Amino acid sequence: MSSVKIKSRVAIVKIDSRPSREEIDERVQRLFSLLGGIDNLVPSHVRRVLVKPNVTFAEAPETGITTHPWLAGLIAKAFKDLGLEVFIGEAGGTGTGNTTQRQFEVNGLLAVARELEIPLRDFKEKAEETVEIEVPEGVVVKNYFIAKAVMEADFRVSVPVVKTHCEATLTCSLKNMKGTLPSDELKARLHSLNLNSHLVDLSTILKPHLSIVDGIVGLMGYGPGRPGIPMNLGLLVGGTEALSVDATCARIFGYEPYEIEHLRLAEERGLGSTQTADIEVSGEKLEDVIYRNLVRPPKAVEEISPWPHIKVISEGGCTSCISGVAYALHAWAPREKLERGNPVTIVMGQNVALNKDYGPNIIAIGKCTQLLEERWDVTRVPGCPPPIRKLMEQIKNKLGYYDEPAWKPPFESPMNSEEPQKK
Repeated sequence: MSSVKIKSRVAIVKIDSRPSREEIDERVQRLFSLLGGIDNLVPSHVRRVLVKPNVTFAEAPETGITTHPWLAGLIAKAFKDLGLEVFIGEAGGTGTGNTTQRQFEVNGLLAVARELEIPLRDFKEKAEETVEIEVPEGVVVKNYFIAKAVMEADFRVSVPVVKTHCEATLTCSLKNMKGTLPSDELKARLHSLNLNSHLVDLSTILKPHLSIVDGIVGLMGYGPGRPGIPMNLGLLVGGTEALSVDATCARIFGYEPYEIEHLRLAEERGLGSTQTADIEVSGEKLEDVIYRNLVRPPKAVEEISPWPHIKVISEGGCTSCISGVAYALHAWAPREKLERGNPVTIVMGQNVALNKDYGPNIIAIGKCTQLLEERWDVTRVPGCPPPIRKLMEQIKNKLGYYDEPAWKPPFESPMNSEEPQKK
């Protein structure tokens, strides 16, 4: 007897790119309705709900870098109104130059959570317990240390902002759950592995039960932070199958899901489907909301520099260093200055080879390159993350502009700070 395969349902609703609190609330309720109603989304055994936004930078939602605070807050309130225990939680981004609390404050989530009387948890706080979780089907990771509060939640709601990403190509609901790992050291170590494989390993034990993607303002180009370009998508996308939701967002961005490595790997490992035949889209038609003018991130870290005399080499570099170099080259330095000058090589990552000659005029950046400095005659910009102001000064000097005053940043950012967090 043949069985009929049930399609996963993904809902798409339009929303203004500068929405009021009332519009966000109405659009969230519309999304729930398209998915069958919030009552039907929550199993009867559920008592405790985690709402996990993406607030890994100290940036306002208008930048497209962080989740809109009222979206996260009103989703949490909807579950609270069902009589459930709800909390919002995040472990701030590694090497961003700010604490999670500062990120909550700048994003606006701190004020929203207080007004709605919803607990806000910083998974990096020392008071937060962690638990070791084995990954039976892990390919590159066999165990994770995860905030205990996350594992005690009966129902996990991923509320990411949709962005391009310089390592993962696209960051959405599956990758958003990486923000439940409280240890910066662990996150940095995982970046030296295959990031996409480790994201899928994590998804085998921590897949969201519901995903609601913030496409009010997304980000394209050199994401996941600055100098990425805000894009007024004006959309919310939701569903109970995270992989199908992420695949739909990939298509909205103009990608085929197989182009996003962690989505392809997740499907191969049985975590859901990315195929259009297996996904039922309700609300807006997918073909009507595809963004036609996407600026894609580079396919490889080495492509961050379009100038042949400026080479970028990543030997297991993390997002913080990669984003910092992109920020320096594409948002800070005067373009006409970069188009000429001496050859420069920027090296980063935990896997730098001590017996490898990376070329002339080396700038070694980040905490991970300390041994390279001891072996070779290199200029090093230490820190985790390395302060971009100092990186920019070294790039200026190596190119041959020694006598020029410091190039000024186009805007203020935590990455512009003078001192690194760690040495």
